[in-house]
Amino acid sequence: MSFTYRWNLSDLNNVEKNGLTVFSCFAGGGGSSQGYKMAGYDVIGCNEIDPRQMEIYVHNLKPKYHYLEDIRTFRMRDDLPKQLYELDILDASFPCSLFSSANLKADDKKGKEVKFREGQAKQTLDDLAFETIHLVDKLRPRVVVFENVKGLLHEKNKWYVEQIYLQFHNIGYAIAHKLINCADCGVPQKRERVFFIAIRNDLNFDTIDLFGCEPLINLEFNERHITFKEVKDAKGKKITAKYLLLWKNREYGDIDLSFSNMRLYNKESNFNSKYLYDDKVSNTIKGNDTCVLFDEGVYRSKDELLSCGTWSRDYNFLKQRIDYVLGMSVPPLAMYRISKRIKEYIFDKN
Repeated sequence: MSFTYRWNLSDLNNVEKNGLTVFSCFAGGGGSSQGYKMAGYDVIGCNEIDPRQMEIYVHNLKPKYHYLEDIRTFRMRDDLPKQLYELDILDASFPCSLFSSANLKADDKKGKEVKFREGQAKQTLDDLAFETIHLVDKLRPRVVVFENVKGLLHEKNKWYVEQIYLQFHNIGYAIAHKLINCADCGVPQKRERVFFIAIRNDLNFDTIDLFGCEPLINLEFNERHITFKEVKDAKGKKITAKYLLLWKNREYGDIDLSFSNMRLYNKESNFNSKYLYDDKVSNTIKGNDTCVLFDEGVYRSKDELLSCGTWSRDYNFLKQRIDYVLGMSVPPLAMYRISKRIKEYIFDKN
């Protein structure tokens, strides 16, 4: 069975299982886990620090194992089931606040306990990748998938990427990374994320460098870009009266409401109210989505969010904001395509 951006959880019943198991850390509401399931993987469990996200995940995906706790305490457990020591994939999308291009004060937070949105708990975030690598060394999965924001590849974060590579090499894994625009995977949303794929050295895999260190896995995707017009229903809430005058003074090509604000009042503000154009791919869904349809002057609707995020139409978000859950997650359709490539290039060779 193949998937597009419109699908239902019940469709997973028609997916042929591939016999491979996945455990998801920093699982959020279940974005990446849905993608693995779409590709035929058995997602046997998850770890998440945020009780709201965990509640959504368990309610919809019903994992065999689920651990609501910090990755630091989870990796120290001595009561983990045998299945977790026989994993095919350990998946981890560690929090990205420190590496977001919008976080101009990230350097001030490194190594310090700060209350971030992720889990609403005080914690340091710059060591979460390395805490996860300790877990990898304990469980020894065949493959590890890390996902994070594009900002991780910024020059100032080079040290972090180098440490990820070094620590994986030290525990016997080959590693490669790729910046992927999820729009290239058929996701109706511009969402650039970096994916790290680490493979245990005892497995068979092709390499692309002279010294046989970097694994070969084709993560180039060329799916047709889906414009916002194809997912649009224009049934979202109308913008508030405060912004109505700004919207009426828009000009084609404006990125957000700040352009009107500058024209009318010579003030720089309202940058977060991005415009959605019919003939362009949707902007990235963020945790507090305030995108405005350029022609209609309404915010993005629930159905438009689900389409742009490629989440199952019947997912029950309970009492949580859909934009928050989607903004913190990997689009399922992107992980569906990526995990199929992992199977083709790695597991099918072993």
